[in-house]
Amino acid sequence: MHSIVPIIMSLGAIVFVIGVFVFAKSGLQQIRQVNVFGREYKLWRFTAATVGTGILLIMLSIIIHKSIPYVPETSGQQNLPTQSARSDFEQELILSDINSDAMVTYVRNFQREYQTALDASDKTTMELLRLELQFRLRTELESQGLEGNQLEREVNRIMSRLPQKNK
Repeated sequence: MHSIVPIIMSLGAIVFVIGVFVFAKSGLQQIRQVNVFGREYKLWRFTAATVGTGILLIMLSIIIHKSIPYVPETSGQQNLPTQSARSDFEQELILSDINSDAMVTYVRNFQREYQTALDASDKTTMELLRLELQFRLRTELESQGLEGNQLEREVNRIMSRLPQKNK
């Protein structure tokens, strides 16, 4: 979450609560005008402005949170090569600590064959390569001690990074 989102949301909540509080207090005292910074406002206008502004600020913070992606930098990702140097798929393998020489050689060959099949739109070859890679990844991760659901999540996470044919 962006650091600005909670600030905007709390500011909106404060303005909203002030508007409701002033409306309630003025309604009990039968006051029809509110004096703010030396200017007089009608009670309904002040309440509408503060409550409306509070709601708008809260909605703005929600929109910012939903529409603007925020990826904090972590120390684990700082050690990785740049995006142009390695593909997402290779980065996922690095994060999963899959680095045996046989697996690295297999992955390089797999990427070359998979890219060829992807360019040729050969779905059968792509599926066979994907199945073989899944088997190899499961075997490698089992040798590292992963089991059950954790193993499947890790394999699915790595496989989701394979390049797909543009539609």
